[in-house]
Amino acid sequence: MSDLKDLAWSVQQQVEPPPFDQLQRRAVRRRHRKHLLVTATVAAATVAAVLSTLFPSEGRPTPDKPPVATPSVQTSAFTAEALNSAALVSLTRWSASWSDCRSRPCRYSAVISRDGKRTVAPTGSLPYTPLRVGNETILVAAPMGPDVTSDDPSWSSSVLLRSTARGPVQSVLRYADATSTYQAGEIVTNQLFGGRLVVLNLDESTLRPLIVPDLTSVDTTAEDGTGRRWVLGDTASSKSVLAWTDDGATWHRQDLDAEHTAAALAVSPDGRTIAAGVSTGSVTSTLMLSTDRGAHWTTMPAPVQASSPIAFDDGTAVLLGQPLNDPTPSLYGASGGRITFLNGLPDRLQELTRDGGLVYGVQIEYPGATHVVYSTDHGHTWTRFTPR
Repeated sequence: MSDLKDLAWSVQQQVEPPPFDQLQRRAVRRRHRKHLLVTATVAAATVAAVLSTLFPSEGRPTPDKPPVATPSVQTSAFTAEALNSAALVSLTRWSASWSDCRSRPCRYSAVISRDGKRTVAPTGSLPYTPLRVGNETILVAAPMGPDVTSDDPSWSSSVLLRSTARGPVQSVLRYADATSTYQAGEIVTNQLFGGRLVVLNLDESTLRPLIVPDLTSVDTTAEDGTGRRWVLGDTASSKSVLAWTDDGATWHRQDLDAEHTAAALAVSPDGRTIAAGVSTGSVTSTLMLSTDRGAHWTTMPAPVQASSPIAFDDGTAVLLGQPLNDPTPSLYGASGGRITFLNGLPDRLQELTRDGGLVYGVQIEYPGATHVVYSTDHGHTWTRFTPR
């Protein structure tokens, strides 16, 4: 990676000079200098106030304080080097995380946009993860340790940032004890701790590990439109197990493949189409597809290295595929027991995500990704978007 520089934002202020046409030239210059001095002082105070908001040294909320509303911050410059990830509800509601690793240690920031109002997250040492929550997106900078523990010192640097109708709300996250249940309204995700399943409570600003009975590890998770939570993981006796719950308390499970490792999971909005990716080696994958909510499965060996399946209500799925010795991925469709080529993808698109009617992914570019490409027609056409 290249050397690091701190992320920076610039604040610019333009001041219209008052008319001095009726004054003598010498008096005009003297008064003009005085005016510039006052303007510079005011501008410096404005910059200091904005920077103290963006880069607080002592003013972070403490864990025992409730979230507080902070003023929206508009930026005129955003100099982070690489786009890490993004979450899109629509083209007017999105969030994106950025990093700058041109020197060590890396520095991270993010931006969240809500109907044209942009808020920039504080720069820090923890990477941000954008998450979709209903029709909103949020930003989470969680401790980076491989395990979720209460004694991790980076909890004090964690950030939960939301953009609401009343303005931005920022708080520090707190650790909560592990459970095997969760409540309605809580967020279940495996995107914060390297695959560990955790529950995020927005009202309490807490994170706690979620234990799925009998599962020793979790690869991925998904929720359909009925509220059912699906989890693909491993047990001590089987390498690919599908588990699900309808109430966050009672779990059910089904063994998919005892020999091969779980790799990816996608569920259609109606919950009937399930696409489960199973790794059969370093360069090939097998896709298991069900169109009746897991009652029956069709196993389809992929002709290419496959990832990022997306399932649709019509019983079909699409996935990202990359032929051997070909650096350009393509889009493949899964239906009728076969995986077939559909069309090419934007260059260097290495992961797909679906949120609502949008299919999108970060476009990997050197020296760093700066773009998201999205499709509103199941991947037939693509549009480029820069979430800054």
